[in-house]
Formats: sequence, C-alpha cells, structure tokens
Amino acid sequence: MGMGTLLTWSREQKGERVIPAPWQPGAIAAVLVLASQAVRLFPLPTRMLQFPLPGLLVTLPIGPGALVALFIVLFAFSGMDWLLSQHPRYRRSRLWVHAGLPILTAWMLEVALLSVPPTYVWWVVLLTGALVLVGVLVAEYLSLSTEHPAYWSLQFGLGGLGIFVFFLLAMFTRMAGWRLLWTLPTLTLVGGFLAMRMFYLLAFERFLWPETLTVSVLLGHGVMAFFLITTSTLSFALLSAGWLYVLFSCVRNLWEGDPWYQALRDPLLVAAVLGGVLLWLRLG
Repeated sequence: MGMGTLLTWSREQKGERVIPAPWQPGAIAAVLVLASQAVRLFPLPTRMLQFPLPGLLVTLPIGPGALVALFIVLFAFSGMDWLLSQHPRYRRSRLWVHAGLPILTAWMLEVALLSVPPTYVWWVVLLTGALVLVGVLVAEYLSLSTEHPAYWSLQFGLGGLGIFVFFLLAMFTRMAGWRLLWTLPTLTLVGGFLAMRMFYLLAFERFLWPETLTVSVLLGHGVMAFFLITTSTLSFALLSAGWLYVLFSCVRNLWEGDPWYQALRDPLLVAAVLGGVLLWLRLG
C-alpha cells in the first residue's frame, strides 16, 4: 500500500491511534539494547546449579547472561503493555502473543553483540538490530488492526523475521554447545510459539491450536534428527529453520483448503533449494 492510502485510511479512523507515538518504541528498544550490554559493563561470576534427576545430573549455569535475559523478558512484557495500551483494541490477556517476538529479537541481538568484537562491525550490528527491534514493536502495534492496509505485509514481515530469529537461536544453541536435553525443548517451544503467532495473524486473531500442535510435534522430531546427524552449526541452523518454514507452509496451505499436492508444491521447492545450499556448503 502507498503512503497516500495509509494516510487516507488513518484519517478515516476516528478516535483510534493507528500508529504509536514515535518515541515510545524507540524508548523501549533503547532500554533493551542497553540492557543487552550489561554483561560487558558489569561482569559477574557464573555459578552452576545442579539438579539430580533419576539417572541424570542437570547443570544450570546462573550468571550475568541469565540475569540480563530475565530483565529483557520482564521489561519487554511491561514495555509492550505500555505501548499497546494506547490501542483501543488491545486485550491485556493476550499480551504474551505480542511480547514473544520482541523478546526473542532483543535476546538474539544481545547474543550477536556479545559475539562480535568491538569494531565498526559491532556498531553496524547495534544500529541494525535497534532499527529491527523498533520495526518489530511498531508492527506488533499495527497488527492489532486487522483491517489495516498493511496487515498482509505485516504477516510476511513478522513471519519472515520469526523464521530468521529461529535460525539465529538454532545457531546459538549449537555454538554454545547445548546438549540435546536443552536444545530440543527450547527450539520446539520457540518454534511452536512462532508458528502460533503466524497462524494467529493468518486467522485474524484466532488461535489455530491443532495446526500449531502439529507443527510443534513435527518440528521437535526434525530438530532431534538434525542434532544427531549434523556436525556443522550452519547446517543445523539451516535445516531447523527450513523445516519450520516447510511445516508452516504445508499446514497453512492445507488450512486454506488447497489440495494436498498443491499444498506440498511450494514447501518442497524450498526444501529442494535448501538441500542444494547444504550440498554446496558441504562440497565447498
């Protein structure tokens, strides 16, 4: 939609704030970005907590990274509630739906900034991540108006960003040396949430729980297989993110009423392209 269409639509909405005040998402993003660097500013020792289970000893590291992640979650929830409360269609009971992707984006930005050395690349990552985070906050606000001219664009934008964040998360779990005990539930739950969020947008604020559960279960099986058969971090992340996209696309097409052979056509094409990329990486 053009800017003229958006302005015309905005003037037609009497008494409804169709866009947030510009300084609100900027303030939230700034605090989240600054919080992500608290690990470097205030280094603290990491303590290991151990939980004995039958036949298994679970070790959980508690350090500055965990504290920063907890702050990001709590502040993102409160910040999103403050931002969305300006919208007349906001329901506080569904805050978790709109806060999930900003939390994941801020967390992945923290991981990226801590992984990049303090050079000009670090500043590029910082500015790009901050702009993306502001865009996510604005998109979440706009998604409350299902008749907004940009609603379909928001579906593609938030969905694509969700897949990319999932790809980064899969890379992080592999690079950090997470065991399958932590990797499997983390990626399954996050992937299930992202699928739920995409279905929620697709169905105009209705939960498609059977479809979400189908994607989550099949995603968990795929993640477990990829974890066991791959040794490359990039291959594991590409396979996991590609599998999530293929599953969502298939289930979405079937939900929209496409015959099974049409529902599988585009996802299989994506799977073929992904397979070619992985083969090229392996041979290269």
